[in-house]
Amino acid sequence: MKLIKSLLPILAVLTVMPVVGAQSSDAPEFVVQTTTTGIIQLSARKFENGEYRQAAGIALQATERGLTSGRRSAAWSNLCAARAMQVQYDAAIEACETALDARVTWQANNNYGAVLYRAGRLADSERAFAAAFEIAPDETVIAENRALVSSRTLAAAQ
Repeated sequence: MKLIKSLLPILAVLTVMPVVGAQSSDAPEFVVQTTTTGIIQLSARKFENGEYRQAAGIALQATERGLTSGRRSAAWSNLCAARAMQVQYDAAIEACETALDARVTWQANNNYGAVLYRAGRLADSERAFAAAFEIAPDETVIAENRALVSSRTLAAAQ
């Protein structure tokens, strides 16, 4: 029993690590979250495997459950990423906003920035990535996404 209790903090950290799906290098990357809730893990796995329609359906099912604010945010953020990869930008933006209403996380802000970029809203995208960076300045994916948006913004200004 002591071993299990001592492993719980480690398991908790491992289950909320982001999974970056196979994505295009010319657009910001999404991150999906896994949690100890099986349905959210399944959604993340489907996303990682490029099964975006299934990932969206499973994430939507997760949002309908009685989840804690953190898990609810993860489910909506995963739904945002999956909908964006299906080029359903309005639905993805709404899902990210709902994720951020549930709990402000760097992952939800990152995904919000990524979908806003794809929707052509560069200034809003920059702000979302800045918010993600404020929460998690050491996350490589955020730095890479910010650099990509900055380079596109500079190119558009010239």
